[in-house]
Amino acid sequence: MTSFAKLKSNRAQRDVNRSVVQTNKPHEAATNLDHGGGSTDELSSVASPDTSQISLDLPQQSHSESSRGALLPFGLDVRIGELQGRGVWSCDPRRTGQLILSEVQMVACISTRYLPTYCSACFLETEDKPLKRCTSCKLVYYCNSECQTRDWVLHKRECSALQNWAANAPQDSSNGGEGEEPGTVVPSDAIRTLGRVLWRRQKKGRESTWAKEMDALQSHRASLSADQHSSELHTHMAHALVRYLGAESIKDLAAYAIDSITALVDLVSQFTTNAFAVTDPSLTPIGVSLSPTIAIFNHSCDPNAVLVFPRAQHRSPKEEPMVEVVVIRDIAVDEEIFISYIDSTLPRDQRQEALKATYNFTCNCPLCSKPRERDSYVDPREGLYCPKKCGGVCWLPTEENPLTCCTKCGAVVKDTDAVLDAVRIGQEALDKATRLQFSDTPKATQLTTNLIPILMSAGLLPSSHPLLALSRLHTTLLIANYRSPFESTTIELNSPQIQEQHQVSPDAKVSSEEAQEHLDEAIRSATRTCNALNQILPYGHPIRGLAVAELGKLLSVDEPSPKHLAEDDTLSPSSPHLLSPTSQQFAKAPPYPPSGPQRLKLAYDTLVRARGELMIGFGAGKNEGGKVGMEVRKSLVDIEKELGVWKEGIRNAAADLPKVNMR
Repeated sequence: MTSFAKLKSNRAQRDVNRSVVQTNKPHEAATNLDHGGGSTDELSSVASPDTSQISLDLPQQSHSESSRGALLPFGLDVRIGELQGRGVWSCDPRRTGQLILSEVQMVACISTRYLPTYCSACFLETEDKPLKRCTSCKLVYYCNSECQTRDWVLHKRECSALQNWAANAPQDSSNGGEGEEPGTVVPSDAIRTLGRVLWRRQKKGRESTWAKEMDALQSHRASLSADQHSSELHTHMAHALVRYLGAESIKDLAAYAIDSITALVDLVSQFTTNAFAVTDPSLTPIGVSLSPTIAIFNHSCDPNAVLVFPRAQHRSPKEEPMVEVVVIRDIAVDEEIFISYIDSTLPRDQRQEALKATYNFTCNCPLCSKPRERDSYVDPREGLYCPKKCGGVCWLPTEENPLTCCTKCGAVVKDTDAVLDAVRIGQEALDKATRLQFSDTPKATQLTTNLIPILMSAGLLPSSHPLLALSRLHTTLLIANYRSPFESTTIELNSPQIQEQHQVSPDAKVSSEEAQEHLDEAIRSATRTCNALNQILPYGHPIRGLAVAELGKLLSVDEPSPKHLAEDDTLSPSSPHLLSPTSQQFAKAPPYPPSGPQRLKLAYDTLVRARGELMIGFGAGKNEGGKVGMEVRKSLVDIEKELGVWKEGIRNAAADLPKVNMR
């Protein structure tokens, strides 16, 4: 059966509130590694009067309407839509699981936290062999000399910039802020990526197709003066970029085709508007990328395609990091292709807020435009069970619209204040638990454990926010802190930094009974999460596929308690593998999760379903559901063998029984 170690490692760093295509806020500074090596001298100002006078109140820079379709494969067309402007349309019908586009990222960087554990060229994680560190900057790591050579075209400039940055950083410096304050040993992900953009553009030439496509990226600089926070952020980033490049004035940036402060601020704005997260196979954001091709795709909160990094086995490291756009809903001829820029499991108000803050637009997709009507449609992200339990649902009350009633029987929700208080407290607990999940894991787990029942008792649908987000975080925490009596440590992670974040104790011991209950609770929590995601995401969405795969792996983990193996024998292997989490249905159904062979059969059925969904979300054909899909396939083969051994044992035992003479 499956070891828990790999499952815990995959979930240890996942941000449960982040979707496949969310930008990971790359313009904000990441946690910096304490590599030392910096000078104790105070950092002298490198900004000349030219850069210190950066102003965001500048006229809008116009871009030529050159076609950006040159970078798209055959069968895709760039057109101008009525509402969202430039976008990508399909010239052919496309089925779910079909790859629309595959592109090796030319400009991307690993997040500071993951520099020691991921190759900066191919973005693959270290497994058997340790990564090799650059002997000069001592910050960037590679799989081997081939990856280092391939990345050298950019890293030879980056290496010097990193060393100069660190040399001017005081040893007692704290981590940098949003715009990268002086004294930060490692520049933020945004600054390092912007440096790579400029070095790549310098290498290719300003008249190259790629450089022209980058120049044509959308910029919202003209609107920044109305937002003080964004204005200050862009100003700080511009200063930090100048310092990172070793420039003394704006004139020194002419080599990068930046000939004015306007062009510099436009570059920063283009980055914050168009950058997206590079993710690992489990959708954990591990880096930042900027691609003019991906930037053409428009947003919808109910997309027909997704952006993923499958890490398919047929790809060589030279083809990574490979981003792929995959169909998750059938697309007709002359239909626009949409991806989601944000977490589409959030309620409408939070989605709109996130889109406005980062991308400066209000979403008018069908999901956001659907009216909030009392007697018909209710968005499962904002739903409440009927107070009379007729089987209908209600909208969650809001401060602006507290009156809500059941769409089926018309029953009015009377105690709306209690529901509003529960949602408010739940959101506060979610925010706090998210902040504490690494620094104080027991406290974060206590918050999710206490708040989930409160929200359920208030009548929220399992798919409603913040109940779904708390359930996903709760599952993450349970997996990350599972203590198996078969393992010597609480958790196995890839780096000492992550181990320290989770406060792992190598001497932690737990009884078989405690481990069994912890594992079963993780399975129940994962089941609730799967049920909820099924209500709001289409079949084959990669988030759904990963959640079901995770549940299947949990079910296949060796059970710690031998005594438990004799219980729950009445559960049929044909029972639904995604049981309802409500207490009423659990009371009527056999105990969940089952045990022994029944659990193993349930794991097999769940993983079969997971593989089907992953084959859509991460691409079919040669992709085979990406790296996770291949891992699920291997798990299925192992379980088939184990079930075969069990069935053979039953047959042998039956053969040994004395035959009864039936006369």
